[in-house]
Amino acid sequence: MKIINFLSIITILFCLELSGQNKNIMLTYQQSKFIYSPGLEFNYFFNKKTGINLGINSFIFDYTPSQLVNISNHYITNHNHLHFYNFNIGLCYVFFNYKSFKIAGLIGGKWSYGPHFKPLYFYEDGNYYIYYDSAIEGQSDFGIDTGIFSYIGRYIFGVKFSTDNNKLRYSIGWAF
Repeated sequence: MKIINFLSIITILFCLELSGQNKNIMLTYQQSKFIYSPGLEFNYFFNKKTGINLGINSFIFDYTPSQLVNISNHYITNHNHLHFYNFNIGLCYVFFNYKSFKIAGLIGGKWSYGPHFKPLYFYEDGNYYIYYDSAIEGQSDFGIDTGIFSYIGRYIFGVKFSTDNNKLRYSIGWAF
C-alpha cells in the first residue's frame, strides 16, 4: 500500500508541474502465468515528434502451490501484496500525425526484478503443467521494450512487447 500511495503522490505532483498537450499518463496491464501486473507510464514530448517514456510496474502473485517448484518464500508469504516488477525508460517518436490522430512508436530498455515462470513438466494424471521460476532470486533481468501507441484526441491506446519476459503489455491513457 505504501508503494501505491507513493506513486499516487508522485503522479499528482508530476501532473501539477506540467502544462500543454505534450505529456501523457497511461495505465498499463500485463498478465502471465500466476502473475497480474498493473503499471503506470508517462510520456513527455520535447517537440512535436520526439519524447521520453518512463514506466514502473508491480505484480500480484496468484499461484497454485501444486503447480510450482523453486519459488521464493518471499512471494509465497506475501502473495496478496503488490511487488515491484519492472522499470522502463525509452524514446518515443510520432510517425504519423493528422489532426487529432497520431501514431507513435517506442523503444527503450527494461529492468525487471521478479518471477518468470516456464513449463517444466506436464503432469499427465492431473492434465496440467508444473512450472518453475526461471528468474534467479536477487538478480534482475534486462530487456528491450518496444511499443506502438495510437492517440485519438486526448485518449491513448497502445500495446508494448518486452524481451525480458516475451509478453505483451496493454496501455490506455490520457494526453494533457
